Amino acid sequence: MPIQLFESEDHASTYVRARPSPPASLINAIVDFLDSGNLRNENGSWPKAVDVGAGSGQTTFLIKDYFDEILGVDISAAQIAEANKRNKYPNISFKVARAESIPLEDKSVNLLTASQCLHWFDLTSFYEEVDRLLAPGGVFAAFGYICYPIRSPNDCPVADKMAQLIEKAFNNLEDMGLWEQPAMNFLHSKYENLKLPYRDSKRITNIICPVTYSGESFLDYITSWSAYNTLASKSPEKADIFIEDIANRMKDILGTCDFGSVQIKLNFEFFLLMARK
Repeated sequence: MPIQLFESEDHASTYVRARPSPPASLINAIVDFLDSGNLRNENGSWPKAVDVGAGSGQTTFLIKDYFDEILGVDISAAQIAEANKRNKYPNISFKVARAESIPLEDKSVNLLTASQCLHWFDLTSFYEEVDRLLAPGGVFAAFGYICYPIRSPNDCPVADKMAQLIEKAFNNLEDMGLWEQPAMNFLHSKYENLKLPYRDSKRITNIICPVTYSGESFLDYITSWSAYNTLASKSPEKADIFIEDIANRMKDILGTCDFGSVQIKLNFEFFLLMARK
């Protein structure tokens, strides 16, 4: 049975505000891999893409210029409702659907993406669905990011302390047993040892994604985590104390209580795995 997360409307809106979107370099790598084995149409695009685990459309919208038709699917009705609110593009649509049962015809898809979600899927059933949907030469691309930022290679003590604060928050929730395991370990391994469905494949790591947060959106990022929302549903009081402690630590690091006025520049590491049918 699929794991259902990010179900509330508030959680979905926080998710879209605060989560990192894939950087342009990652999208370009997918397009280049697709280009190397698939001819484009006369209009310079491909016929169809599917974004699985689309959430609120963070990846879906980034590939809008490359396909005649794009379908984003997610098991969360709240996430799909948020995606539909944001959708301004006639070639994009969204549906509530399981990753293992997507309402499209056989061999009709040129690209199937799965961003920050593969670790939640039943891989055997999902790979069967990938193989059913992809046209010959079609590409499967799975990617994600490590949930806490990387440390700065430069002398950026404030950024490093804020990155450490996120990592500590993640670890504290893990110690409470609130992260789904082994899914999160699989994600943070960068899907190491994942067997891709096709031999023609490529792996890229260390894709750097700069993100600038205000103080408020920094806290939003943490409250967008499924583990935090599990804590909030089990014990709202403990969740309030958890966030209040982080906010107090932020004040010490940033030297201000005015979170709206600060800019916190962090770097997340994305990774990408691709395979061609």
